[in-house]
This record gives sequence, structure tokens and C-alpha cells, in this order.
Amino acid sequence: MREAKYKDQINAMIAAAETEGSSQAVITTLKAKIIKGEMSPTEAKEIAKNFNIIKSKVDQMPNNLSEQGKAASLDLMMEKDKLEKAIQGKDPNLVKPQKDRIAEIDKRLQEIAKENFNESFLLFLHPLANFIFRQRIEIRYDF
Repeated sequence: MREAKYKDQINAMIAAAETEGSSQAVITTLKAKIIKGEMSPTEAKEIAKNFNIIKSKVDQMPNNLSEQGKAASLDLMMEKDKLEKAIQGKDPNLVKPQKDRIAEIDKRLQEIAKENFNESFLLFLHPLANFIFRQRIEIRYDF
């Protein structure tokens, strides 16, 4: 149950980040909450910052990613950023586990891209295959 709610929240954040004008809408909503006293300016700044981070990650994703692919990619990209910030300026020999995890993340992101490319390619091919199949049947009956 908790995992389903988390997935719904992630999907909602991704949808919001993909929506034209969403950044301005978030800022307007946060300003209104501050004025009403429902939120402190510090909380609003944190929410705006997090939204902008998510939006920048979503903007880096190709349009053909599925909802599931986008959610998985977002999680991985956020984890990768956190790891990269943690090891920045550190001795490479002392942060090998983090670098290995970053390499794993990169590999998984490539797999997600490939899976979604194949899926979108198949979705493109399906109507084409149906059309060709219908044409072959019509040709077969023409003999």
C-alpha cells in the first residue's frame, strides 16, 4: 500500500514537471500558502528547490519513456546526483564503492532507455504490421 502511494506521488511529480507552465504554478501556489500562513518561506523555498531538481531531471529524459521508465529513471538519477555530490573532491581510491554504484546506475539507465526504445518501436510497428498483414490478405484473395 505504501509503495503504491509512493509510485502515485512520483508519477504526479513527473506529470507536474512535464506540464507547461508548471514552475510558475508551483511558485504561485507556494506564495499563496506563505501569505495564508500555511507554510513558512523556508519550507516554500525547499519545496521549490526540490521541484526544480525534479523538473531538471525529467527534462533530461526522452519523451518515449514509459511512466514506469520515467519513475525508475528519476529515482536512479536522484541517487546518482547524491552520490556524485558526496564524492566530489574526494580521493578516488576512497570512494570506489560509490563510483561502482554510479556505474551500476548508468548501466541501469541505459537498460531502461533500451527497453523503452524497444517498447516504443514495437508500438510503432504494431499498426504497421496490421496494415501489412491486411494488405497481404487482400493481395492473396486477388489471385
